[in-house]
Amino acid sequence: MAAATQPIFTGMVYYIDPHTSNWDLVVFSLDENDAEETTKHADATRIIVDRLHYSRYEPSRCRGIFVTPEWVYASVKCGAKRPSEYYSPDPAMFFSSIVVTAYRMCAADERFIYESVSLFGGQYTPTLTDDTTHLVVDPTSAAGSDFYHAEFRPIVVSSHWIRDCIANHAPLPVTDYLLLPQDASNSDAEQLCALQRFVHKFLNSGSNTEYLDGYLSTTEAPFPSLPFEIMAEIFIVFRDDALDEELPCLTDMQAVSQVCRRWRDVSLAIPELWARIPLNFHSNNHFARLKNLLTLWLERSTPRPLALTIRSCYPDTENPIIQFLLCHARRIRELSLDIPAAHYLPLFSAPAGSFPLLQRLSVTVIDKCDATYDPQSNLSRHQYFCLPYEGWGGCSDGPILWEDTPAAAFACFQHLPSLHSIRVEGSAFTNLDCRMFALDWSTLTDVDLEFVALDVVQTAYLLPQLTHVECLKFATDPDEGISVPAMSAVLERLTTLNWNNLDIDDVSLFEQLTLPRLISLDLRDASWQSLHLLHSHSRLKLQKLSLVFVSIELARLKTLLREMPSLVDLGLYRTHGVDLTEELFRFFMYHRNDNPVLPNLRYLVLTPGEPACPGSEVAMVEMLESRWRLTPLKKVRISPREEQGASLDAHSDIRRRIVRLVEEGLELTYND
Repeated sequence: MAAATQPIFTGMVYYIDPHTSNWDLVVFSLDENDAEETTKHADATRIIVDRLHYSRYEPSRCRGIFVTPEWVYASVKCGAKRPSEYYSPDPAMFFSSIVVTAYRMCAADERFIYESVSLFGGQYTPTLTDDTTHLVVDPTSAAGSDFYHAEFRPIVVSSHWIRDCIANHAPLPVTDYLLLPQDASNSDAEQLCALQRFVHKFLNSGSNTEYLDGYLSTTEAPFPSLPFEIMAEIFIVFRDDALDEELPCLTDMQAVSQVCRRWRDVSLAIPELWARIPLNFHSNNHFARLKNLLTLWLERSTPRPLALTIRSCYPDTENPIIQFLLCHARRIRELSLDIPAAHYLPLFSAPAGSFPLLQRLSVTVIDKCDATYDPQSNLSRHQYFCLPYEGWGGCSDGPILWEDTPAAAFACFQHLPSLHSIRVEGSAFTNLDCRMFALDWSTLTDVDLEFVALDVVQTAYLLPQLTHVECLKFATDPDEGISVPAMSAVLERLTTLNWNNLDIDDVSLFEQLTLPRLISLDLRDASWQSLHLLHSHSRLKLQKLSLVFVSIELARLKTLLREMPSLVDLGLYRTHGVDLTEELFRFFMYHRNDNPVLPNLRYLVLTPGEPACPGSEVAMVEMLESRWRLTPLKKVRISPREEQGASLDAHSDIRRRIVRLVEEGLELTYND
């Protein structure tokens, strides 16, 4: 069973007893899965404590649930919070935190084990699963049996262990009852958490090689007994973290298979590990070195679909990687291209349906003058290779493709039944012609056109087609003097919208844009009229709202926000007409009965377009104090302009009240 890829403790507030064994490992496992710590056990929803220290607490005076550290490990291992009642630290529940399965026992003995384990806080499962921690076996039938049908190996013990634990009313060590040699000092769930912590430290250490060598030399490392499947998951996590780097390298990926024989055997048996291929090259020598590695990756990843990322400022119009791309197009599921415009030319003549498995497509066009070989040195490829501009005909990359072939279309991207995500970016674009991408736009769920501009005609052509889009990032050419026709569109599935220049000359492009499921809105360079039309047609039930350079009066904003009680995240950036005044802070002040405005607000950012008004600091602090603990408010950032009249340093009382809020857990950033 693989560990969860998403946080599993979101919304949980925990307190951990300071005497808990492996305290730092438990804290790491909780924090990495989005739990929040509190210093007072009375405020926690989960209280983690060992059996030895459970007597120090009075459960009747705590609203939280008491659990053992094994509850944390097991939840991480299974990818979901486990039932708390099976992980009680109460010493009377001595079978707590274990999952028992009986093997080849008569019905009477099996029922006895089930009732005994359940009575004293444990779990019983009739069949061997990945959750099983103890496999109870009749000693007379244990010889020659295969107990390893699950990914995680359970502890195989004699049935006498159950009876002796009950007789002694305590969990006896399993050492004397083991039927197969096994290190039973730590559970497999705890080993998994320890290994995740190791990988985290390994990836964030200043010298990864020295850290790894030192760790492998210790006898406490959980690697020797770790199941194959868990090592595979760890290697894939390592790969994904490496790919998050700005310039990932194939040799970094290869290192995981060169640590030891065990690691090599595991890594070579995982095709998925080699299915993500990052290519970053800019010269013939680069490509020559990568060519052999590329062939090796293709062999090891077979038959998995490929995820290919290409960043290349190759100083020639014919890039060899494009031919490789077309040869293996039928295996590619994810494709990200970050290359100069001229290198796209072979894709225009490629046959339709060349990428039948393609699900995610990212197209970035590098302008000749902007293309860099080494971002750290900030040298363009022409500077690095000492290539004069005349060698390229004295023209930029843009006209080679986008202006000389305005009616061309990427035929190879036609007939893509699985495509659901597209991203287009590039400094060579002036206005994007959507006809270049002969796609079925109605099937896409994720469209990112935030960094290219669409004129009004292209906007009117494309937007109504996005009938299945869920996340849309859009930008419209702000050229003025254009006659804006009346447009309408209904995007029933859209949940996230980022739009730059929704209106032209204060006239909304879409007088009727209906978004019934929208929960996140990022609006830039828009007018109050556009926001009002969106709200009136969709009755926005937003959780996140971000307004950047939006002109809106404070009275209108207050009316709008009062109609959005579901709002969790609010950001006002250089919003014209909204300043840091006492009136603004008084509006945000929370009173459960008199002024329950934005009761679910968790994140708040206020960056006004005008200097903050002197004397507004008192109202700001009172607003924060009114919301703290009464609402979910967690993080606040307020950025007054430098010209504001007074600094918080001049108000010792205000400063003291802010320090108290920060000490209690509020993340406050106030740039004065």
